[in-house]
Amino acid sequence: MSGAVAGRPLIATAPGYDAAILCFAQASLAQTAHRYLREAVGAGAVVALDSVPVSPQCGPGCAAHCETWWSWFERAFDGSSRPAEMPKSAHPALANLPLALVAIPETLDGYLRQIGDKSRNMIRKALRAGYSVRPFVSAGYLDDIFAINTSKEERGGTPMPPSYRQYPRPMEVAPERHCARHGIANIGCFIGETLVAYCNLHILGELAIINRILGHGAHLRHGIMNLLVRGIVEYGVSRYPLIRAVNYLTLHSGRAGIDAFKRSVGFRSWAVLLCQGSAGHAIVGAAAHG
Repeated sequence: MSGAVAGRPLIATAPGYDAAILCFAQASLAQTAHRYLREAVGAGAVVALDSVPVSPQCGPGCAAHCETWWSWFERAFDGSSRPAEMPKSAHPALANLPLALVAIPETLDGYLRQIGDKSRNMIRKALRAGYSVRPFVSAGYLDDIFAINTSKEERGGTPMPPSYRQYPRPMEVAPERHCARHGIANIGCFIGETLVAYCNLHILGELAIINRILGHGAHLRHGIMNLLVRGIVEYGVSRYPLIRAVNYLTLHSGRAGIDAFKRSVGFRSWAVLLCQGSAGHAIVGAAAHG
């Protein structure tokens, strides 16, 4: 096995899998999860993520934060199956559709090696044009967010929902409501002090979920969305070492342009087994081919 990075699992290879197996402790649970995932999904298409349960160290808003996203997970992906073979204490749930995930590597360079030349070129283009990415507090940029939301009548051939035509409200909650393992972050792409693209990211232990991501129509040709996704990965690498993957719905939306963009910036289809356990639970999985 390779050496572990602080906050990240050990990585080992395994016959029959496309990529790496992600391993924690407790061999007995690892064997159970490994066997179930191979039988239910097939080798080479599995990752298991620990949403990290609410504990005394959590903030007062963590329980509702986690429950909201678990309920969404079950609704959004045609429900989910709860494997009888897995211990009930782990609260396992297997998505019935593959999720679009980008794995958070140990370094930002590791991510840049995962994506194609075109996306790397778009990132360089955006940087040369003066764009930058950083976390931000949405309350100070509501005018910019509204301008982004209303900059295009449709996206991917689909009209923008009416909610985007309404003046936005702040998207974060008070930091003391959440702990270091659960929370909400806003990451933005800027030209000078003007916000031109943003991502509202919800963090549940080892999994981060893109709740909303959008760029201003007038700036899209400059590669701002490629740069923004790089910024999201960099945020995970530097600020939240617990995060192992970021989810952005699926690669089967029926909107070819959006799905192609997701692939270009590193998202791949993964079958996902979510477990609510401690970081000591033995969870195994393997990256799927996109």
